[in-house]
Amino acid sequence: MLDSTTAMGRAELRGVSDEELRWQATKGGHSIGMILLHIADVEYWWVQVVALGWPQDPALHDKLLSNETNQYAGTWPKPPARRKAWFLKQCDEVRAVTKGELTRLDASKHRGRIGEREYSLRWILHHLIEHEAYHLGQAVLLRELYKKKRART
Repeated sequence: MLDSTTAMGRAELRGVSDEELRWQATKGGHSIGMILLHIADVEYWWVQVVALGWPQDPALHDKLLSNETNQYAGTWPKPPARRKAWFLKQCDEVRAVTKGELTRLDASKHRGRIGEREYSLRWILHHLIEHEAYHLGQAVLLRELYKKKRART
């Protein structure tokens, strides 16, 4: 399901330009590029930090602009001036770890933790699928808004 959701979203974003990746409909708002980094960041955190119990990777945290993104406040940084392939590579590298590591675990018994709270692998995967679908929908909407803006100018 993770791969299916990713494939559908990428098909919708096929041909997206570098300008579209960085465009924000509002100052400090979402951009397609930052949505892609956020998807990678959330998957990294839930799988590697929560499910697997690995320490946070400061370099990856910085590369994915984790501290600069506050989705709850609706503040998103301008994405790096990179090509689409770079953004997709960040997602693909995190996904490779997800697929490689989670297949080694007994999903019926393993639990991820945040403090005292436990999460089943089933819940974590469901959350990631739902999260990615939600944000890819935003990315598709941003692309349509960008096209309409360009058509008016």
